[in-house]
Amino acid sequence: MMDPRPISAPVLNGQLADCPDTPNCVCTCGSRPNQTLPPIQFVGSPSEIIGRTAEILEKMPRVHLVERKANYLHAVFASLFFRFKDDIEFYADERTNLLHFRAAARSGYYDFGVNRRRMERLTRKLSSPA
Repeated sequence: MMDPRPISAPVLNGQLADCPDTPNCVCTCGSRPNQTLPPIQFVGSPSEIIGRTAEILEKMPRVHLVERKANYLHAVFASLFFRFKDDIEFYADERTNLLHFRAAARSGYYDFGVNRRRMERLTRKLSSPA
């Protein structure tokens, strides 16, 4: 069973938490350039982009949706062999029409770029027409 433990306060002052100073995290709200990716521009309502994101995630292997709100989504990915867990959070900002995300490994120091590559793939899928 997936551990639904949240990684931080979901959204504080309109932002997801920054990444820790470890190379196993990537975020759109990050303060370190090597851990930052741009947010995803969306058209429509926050609940629509969160719904589309949830649909994409549900088709991926070893993912469990933990929490879903109109403008927030938390999912947990488990690695194939060792079942290491990565938390992925999404926040749809209605003011800017930007989908922010944070992807972080729960344990260890280095994730071999897994979270960055995962979020780059998801960004491409979410940026293309539905």
